[in-house]
Amino acid sequence: MAIFITGDTHGDFSRLLPVAFHEQRDLTKEDYLIICGDYIEKNIIPKSFILR
Repeated sequence: MAIFITGDTHGDFSRLLPVAFHEQRDLTKEDYLIICGDYIEKNIIPKSFILR
């Protein structure tokens, strides 16, 4: 299990793409990504950021 914490993205989730966040490639359902300070509607999150 891994825990990643980032600050407010201000709606710009590009820092979470594999190009910038290399660890994303190895994330599993056991891992956590905590984004502090953001409030967004769930319908705006691109499906590419939803880990299934």
